Amino acid sequence: MDDDSSSDEDRLHIFQEEFAADDAAWTVLFESSSSEEEELRVDRPRTANKRRDFVDPYMRVISNYFNGRESIYNEVDFERRFRCPRAVFNRVHDHVMGTPPFEQYTDPTGKPGIYPFVKLVGCFRFIAYGDTYDRDDENLCIGETTLRDYVKQFARPVVVAFGL
Repeated sequence: MDDDSSSDEDRLHIFQEEFAADDAAWTVLFESSSSEEEELRVDRPRTANKRRDFVDPYMRVISNYFNGRESIYNEVDFERRFRCPRAVFNRVHDHVMGTPPFEQYTDPTGKPGIYPFVKLVGCFRFIAYGDTYDRDDENLCIGETTLRDYVKQFARPVVVAFGL
């Protein structure tokens, strides 16, 4: 094993330990059932979906962090904002991409929906900051209910694949 992969493994282990320390958050993600959620929901009239442009958030994320040397933010910024090394992000990306909900969907009119990469970034940012689901709504164009569903669908396979 070379030094880079050993370093990546060490960083992954540290990342896993940090997340394991926050066991309560994972418990909430895994043990809340749909019936419990329905009890907590307030009955209110549905509102129309917001018209959102899903291309701009994707381009912004790529430009900010994933554009090689041309990226606006460097590796230090990446680790601070995502709370994990890029190697860990890439491993998780490779594992979940192409599985629901990290697939590209189109709406009935043929317009593309939220890009899978943006969904993944939203999940990482939510877990990194432990903030509200609508924290990045303006930047990523993902509503709070939608992001909550993505985070739940994201957490299970990640824990199964990489452990807690």
